[in-house]
Amino acid sequence: MVERHQTVGAQPAHHIAGRDPLVSVIMANFNGAAHLASAVHSVLAQSVEDIELLVVDDASTDASVQLVTEIIAGDQRVKLFRSDVNTGPAAARNRAMDMARGTWIAIVDSDDLLHPERFERLIGAAHTLGADVIADDLIRFHDGPSDEESSTLLGDTRQMEPVRITPAMMLGTGAGGLLGYLKPMLRRECIGALRYREDIRIGEDHEFYMRFLLGGGNMYLIPQSYYLYRQHPASISHRLKPADLTAMIKAQDDLVPLMSEAERALASRRRLAMERSKRFEACVADIRARRILSALGRTLGHPGTAFALARLASRRVARRLRRKSPQPLATPDILLAPPNEKLPEHSGFSGMLRHIAIPHSTDAWTATDWAKVTAATQHPATRVIAVGGVGLFALGYVSAPQRVLLGQAGSDWPIGAKRLLANGYAILSPATSLAHSDAKTAARRTLSLIPAPAPENEAPPPRPSPVHAAITTKAC
Repeated sequence: MVERHQTVGAQPAHHIAGRDPLVSVIMANFNGAAHLASAVHSVLAQSVEDIELLVVDDASTDASVQLVTEIIAGDQRVKLFRSDVNTGPAAARNRAMDMARGTWIAIVDSDDLLHPERFERLIGAAHTLGADVIADDLIRFHDGPSDEESSTLLGDTRQMEPVRITPAMMLGTGAGGLLGYLKPMLRRECIGALRYREDIRIGEDHEFYMRFLLGGGNMYLIPQSYYLYRQHPASISHRLKPADLTAMIKAQDDLVPLMSEAERALASRRRLAMERSKRFEACVADIRARRILSALGRTLGHPGTAFALARLASRRVARRLRRKSPQPLATPDILLAPPNEKLPEHSGFSGMLRHIAIPHSTDAWTATDWAKVTAATQHPATRVIAVGGVGLFALGYVSAPQRVLLGQAGSDWPIGAKRLLANGYAILSPATSLAHSDAKTAARRTLSLIPAPAPENEAPPPRPSPVHAAITTKAC
């Protein structure tokens, strides 16, 4: 079959007139309609508005293309590229990178969410550090009600200073390559012709970062997190297949000649870990296919495989028991506000509130602290009330904002509310039913302003973005 590419709302880069955007956002998608609109709107809600969003649909068979086409009608910053043949996330990203025109390239998965200030803060940090690539920690949250806590990719390190990532750090995190899950922003001129390997469908990020670092590039990781990483059964990285691991092993072997002696030792240990994972996954496949003798043969002489199978069986039993038990109840309505802050008396909101006291300085909290906000608010039935500027910031960590009320606390609040609404959020009156079936409305974060914003003739002053002043020409 001859692959036929289609482009909706976009043209090749050399045909696009006008100034290049500050950020090109790359979003590869395959059958991600369930979460795609939320991911797109979290990009469009960025405080850095000078962006282009390149959505590359990898031959989806669901409603993905229709959803993005509808969004394009309201926001010309979105461009859709379609393929009739599924080629994998690496090829999809490469196509978008060839089209990207921005000073920065941001990688965002089509089922994840961004904090509204992510681009602004990461670009500011990159300028301070002189970074070619800048990444933040990830807050992992669960799709729908869960009795599991949200967590961060790196754990509760309480590390407050940025760290320069080395090839050794990338190699020292097990078979899956923990740092390979990062979703960084890359300075386009420093990436040049570097692209993802298209012969691997899982682990392509890790291999890409390794080639960049081994080629002399610099990559920094800041301890904060402005990226919400969704965990659900359909995630492509949910399960490593033997063929995927074989491709990952070959990709690493190809990089060994570029490594130092110490890095080669780490690569060797990581290769052994991938071989163990491959043996385990092959054993699981045999069991599912009822090839019991073959499965037993794979465990002989490899007790680690047997222990891994026992752990898998234990987790599955626990999962079944959780399914049979009552679903976790929604937590009480939650107030996100500084200490001693209260809702206005005229808000009309009643009921018990759980107050999560947000510090006046948002930088006082680490990614682990913000992950607790995500965990507390991830139940779709929980109503979240945000008060003040710090409350508005905290809303960026709410993963399931089905019922969000904004309370007023300070003269600057209408400006903040207007900025948020101008960045792609929906507005519903307090009388509007939030159990609305309209797909376009449900795809957005539904917000009910209490009270109404300032009068129409009271225009808010423009909000300068510190990243524009920080951008300078940088030699890579």
